[in-house]
Amino acid sequence: MLKLPHIRSISKISVIVIGLLVFLVIMIGFWPKSEKNITQEVESINLAIRRHYQKQADFRGLNTETVVRESLAPAFMIRQNKIFSRMNREIFIGRDEQGHTCLPTDQFFALTYLNLDKNMCKNLISQPFDISLGLREITLSNDQSSQTFSYGGDLSLPITPEVAEKHCQTLNTVVLVFE
Repeated sequence: MLKLPHIRSISKISVIVIGLLVFLVIMIGFWPKSEKNITQEVESINLAIRRHYQKQADFRGLNTETVVRESLAPAFMIRQNKIFSRMNREIFIGRDEQGHTCLPTDQFFALTYLNLDKNMCKNLISQPFDISLGLREITLSNDQSSQTFSYGGDLSLPITPEVAEKHCQTLNTVVLVFE
């Protein structure tokens, strides 16, 4: 009987290689896609806030502290009573860029992303946000200027990647305002 030990070795190696390839294909499918994750992050917070306030006439009392206390943001985003995006940047939630508490009759709220570099800024503001989220406007501020994009305005929503490239600078603050 002829023994072929090298064939047995090749077979083991083939199984290992095939196993690694299958593992890589599976992992690529689950690999985080930054644009998708940013959209999911905003949608998740937005929908949790809307559910929490659905029986109220306004967003009275909404601020970052409320979102943390009521677990309205995913748990992995909350650290030391602050909220951090998947980009590891702090987020303020409230009536304005500083995260002040929403007042009685406030029919809107803001998610403010702080200290975004140019790529983070471009990825965030050029997202195709679902209309059902109630996005009213996006304000982009940096050392160069401050612009507000809205539907039907001179700086119109949705923001294209080319417009985002033009307006995002080295360090940016992005305020998403929802009705």
